[in-house]
Amino acid sequence: MSSEVTAIQPQQSTLDMLEAVLAAVDSGQADLPYTLRDAVERAVASIKTKSTSEKQTEEIIGDLFRDFDFVYIESLQNSPQMSVWFRQVALDKPYKPFKENSALGVINHYLKKRHFGLSAKKAKNIYDTLKIEKMPHLEVIPSSVIKASSKYYWDTEEAQLVQDSYSNQPSTRCFRELFDSSGQSDISIDINDIRFEPWAVNIIRRYLDAHDGLFHTATPTPQDLAPLPEDFQSEEDYEALRDFAAAVLPGDVARALAPFWTWANEDIDTMNDLLKVFAVPFLRTPPKWFVYYIGDTRNGKSSCIKCQRILLGLNNTSGFAMPALFEPHTSYHVLTTMLNAAAEAYDFAPKDMQQGLANFKKAATHDEIDLPNFYSQSSTTLTPKFLSIFSRNSLPNFGEGDGAQAVNKRMRAIFFRNDLSKYDNNGRDFEKETYNAKYYSALLPVLFAEAQYYNNRVIDMSLTCRNNSGAVESITDPAGYFFNELCYWFDYTYKSEFVIDQAKLFFKENGIKYSGETLTAIGKKLAQCEKQRIQPYLGATSKRPYCSYLPNKEKRERIKVLAPDAVLDVFGKRNFDDWRKAKNQELQKLEGQQAYEYEIPSVFHLLRELEDDMLNPVTMQESILEQEDMWD
Repeated sequence: MSSEVTAIQPQQSTLDMLEAVLAAVDSGQADLPYTLRDAVERAVASIKTKSTSEKQTEEIIGDLFRDFDFVYIESLQNSPQMSVWFRQVALDKPYKPFKENSALGVINHYLKKRHFGLSAKKAKNIYDTLKIEKMPHLEVIPSSVIKASSKYYWDTEEAQLVQDSYSNQPSTRCFRELFDSSGQSDISIDINDIRFEPWAVNIIRRYLDAHDGLFHTATPTPQDLAPLPEDFQSEEDYEALRDFAAAVLPGDVARALAPFWTWANEDIDTMNDLLKVFAVPFLRTPPKWFVYYIGDTRNGKSSCIKCQRILLGLNNTSGFAMPALFEPHTSYHVLTTMLNAAAEAYDFAPKDMQQGLANFKKAATHDEIDLPNFYSQSSTTLTPKFLSIFSRNSLPNFGEGDGAQAVNKRMRAIFFRNDLSKYDNNGRDFEKETYNAKYYSALLPVLFAEAQYYNNRVIDMSLTCRNNSGAVESITDPAGYFFNELCYWFDYTYKSEFVIDQAKLFFKENGIKYSGETLTAIGKKLAQCEKQRIQPYLGATSKRPYCSYLPNKEKRERIKVLAPDAVLDVFGKRNFDDWRKAKNQELQKLEGQQAYEYEIPSVFHLLRELEDDMLNPVTMQESILEQEDMWD
């Protein structure tokens, strides 16, 4: 900044202009009414009589408004530390809260630069005098734009990469930056080292379009990711980058997926579920669920969470347990967090249960909440849009009752089954070797492609994830869990006595604890269906109050191919001998199949094992022939 520029201050220029007006009037070059001349003279006198301290304050504030963009968030007016945000004009950086501690440092910088002398009292006075009315006002903190690299921003509303910084668009100013950790992590990523291009996102998105939003392998081939002209902005770009994309992108995708493949213990469903979880912060509308990572020690849960927190930036993430999530000491963090990932290896204490379940529901459904403020009777209204992840070594127990059932319905459980302790003594540090700019440069196009695919779709987690979540639900609500399984697979009228007998067998085979109240609850659910003249069967669409999962018609027909009518009709047969006879006759009609002896819980298990093949019509008939050993 030149000395000529710094010498011209707002107060001085105002005084010069007013004195010039009076001089023109005195010389006869201009004319003013008496009252207006009197007002100008009083203004000149006021400026000249201002104290040195007042002038210095105004000069520093002038410096601040010249060198920084300020924004005032009206919904945070009861949170003084979070209501004013700023960014340095000369730097392409997102807005940050103009908190008192950091603000005083900035003000002292200008005091020193102007040789006004450092003074805590003077700096505090300048901070308190900052003119909020001069700032643009926004109702809430914009969250749609995320700085993803030195070159690109991610727009969650449009699900696309953009190059504009949005500095001149008030409603879409950037308030978030990936990898923003400020030295809090032992692994630091400079966002300027992140390198990727939109064409990589386009190619991966086209792959996902062709595979129902899923990776069918952890190592897509060059044929899988062959570039096409539509992947690029122009024909010239295609000709220039085609060979490069074909050579580089498959390796980058394989590098990005490698840790997920390890965390998933080489299970393709789990790998895809984890990728969906990682993509959630980049969606316009987050899904109304939270995630539990469940598994023994040394199986990658913590490493997976760390990978995501480094990506989003520790300044954009938090790690609060549910009972304390919306307490005053968390307020400043949850206002801007993109991810709350807590290590919560315990069940709620009785005193925390009610509040913990309430917080689970608030965080999962993204409903508006009143957030208490520190040292204040006021509160801040917040709509939480962050993703919540919790890590445990065992299945959680949310207790019983409606609150627990509501939480179960919103939980997505991912099991970590790999034993990574075998790598403990290999002399290598997986995280420091893997979590670098090169890795995240490969990962981001994958996640942005996922976000594009699911931005206007419901994120449907895998059958494996649903089974995992059902295992948790079986602890809290065994009656509902069994009933949901019943309704999912069978579409016939149920005989209550027979169903209850089969429920006992189901609980026994699956190691689920139950009581007389559990069986009574099942009976009530069946009676309710009968009372409403509603058969809990797959063809019903709108009035199935007890059924969580509704397969589409295509899926239902495939189930019937693999599980013949005699199997599906099991609940209509009171006589087991008649059922077995009819069942065997039907099974023997299927080429390559032999009669088998399975009770209903085992049929549940069998059908679940076969469902992956059902979802693939090409392999469905092949699968029928390959199941002989399982059915024998």
